[in-house]
Amino acid sequence: MIVGGKAQVGLDDLRITADLKAVSVTAVEDEDGFGGGWRVVARAVCTATLSGLELVTATVPASSSTMKALGVRCPEGKHLQGMGAAITGGGGQARLTTIMAATDQGPAMLVTATEDGNGYGGSWTLAGQAVCAK
Repeated sequence: MIVGGKAQVGLDDLRITADLKAVSVTAVEDEDGFGGGWRVVARAVCTATLSGLELVTATVPASSSTMKALGVRCPEGKHLQGMGAAITGGGGQARLTTIMAATDQGPAMLVTATEDGNGYGGSWTLAGQAVCAK
């Protein structure tokens, strides 16, 4: 969650480490910045190791699309336990807009990202992470 920053600060990354033991969150100011104070608040829920725990990732190829969407599915027999997402590139003008479980499609998650109102002329990528277990 971003506290302060108005519409000039957007969520850029909510990454889960490969060892599934930590999460990092990054927010960025847009191209003309923000003169006031803001902060990012993150919460993680930890549990004992689950059977068959794994991190499944997928990435949308780099392009200059103004909106990107990506679904990540857990392997057969495993269920979604957590989610992460990240933008690479975007110059502070692309931000994560949705990170949610897509329960109508089985054990999967959906992530979307959109460029701000001014757009971004360069290429950027969107990645999604699903934490899956039996």
